[in-house]
Amino acid sequence: MEEENIIKEYGNGDGCMVLSSRYKCAPSTIHRILKRNNIKIRTLGEANRLSLKNGNRKSGLVGYNNKKRGYDYFPDKINKTFMYIIGYICGDGYINKYNNNVEISSKDYNHLVKLSNLTTFNKVRTDKRIYYKFIVGGRKLYNYFKLNGIDGAKSKTIKLIKMEDEYFSHFLRGLFDADGCCWKNDKRIKLNIASGCHDFLEEIKKRIKKLINIEFGLYTKKDHFSLEISGRNNVQMFTEFLYDDADIYLERKYDKIFGLLSQEWIR
Repeated sequence: MEEENIIKEYGNGDGCMVLSSRYKCAPSTIHRILKRNNIKIRTLGEANRLSLKNGNRKSGLVGYNNKKRGYDYFPDKINKTFMYIIGYICGDGYINKYNNNVEISSKDYNHLVKLSNLTTFNKVRTDKRIYYKFIVGGRKLYNYFKLNGIDGAKSKTIKLIKMEDEYFSHFLRGLFDADGCCWKNDKRIKLNIASGCHDFLEEIKKRIKKLINIEFGLYTKKDHFSLEISGRNNVQMFTEFLYDDADIYLERKYDKIFGLLSQEWIR
């Protein structure tokens, strides 16, 4: 791998995900090379704006689509973006059985705007001052969850939706962006996904084990449960799987994970 080429191509506007794919390495490796050469790492928002400025609309995120969609978002064919949305709803969504609406809520206003532009173009509204929400779908999406055994009281009874292996990482990324976090503890990097349903996390644990060989634990904390991954090697393998072929993700969490992995002292 030629560091000079990576630095030059990064300076010309190529992002870490593009470079990691081109040079067949992890995004964290690109981060370390840039940091070692005192290159400021762009946030995903900065990368998107640079890409648009250069006339390339295929950046790290799917661009805003001006074509109006119907109120009831449901694609003709299951795809990776749809499964990301489903994962996000399983974490920070509300399935209203009284009016058959499906809503997404979050503190991340800009991210909800991106999700809205990918789905219904419904307005993102303020909810209780610090949260934002929008209606992502109606009866079609509601029935999709119902057929998969998920209803309005999903926090304690949620089930893992049936899906092909090729879509699982996108579903998992949506769930992580909604209900996951990343932190360091005594120079050790850790990730987790939280839920109020033990069986749901147990199903996810089995599916991850099937697809990637990493070590992690499932812990009980009062009435909540947590799937936890720790250590540089495990986290790096997990995030490479999580962000592989990603077309949308929460910028804040992505930056934090790869920012920590770029630190040589992280274990």
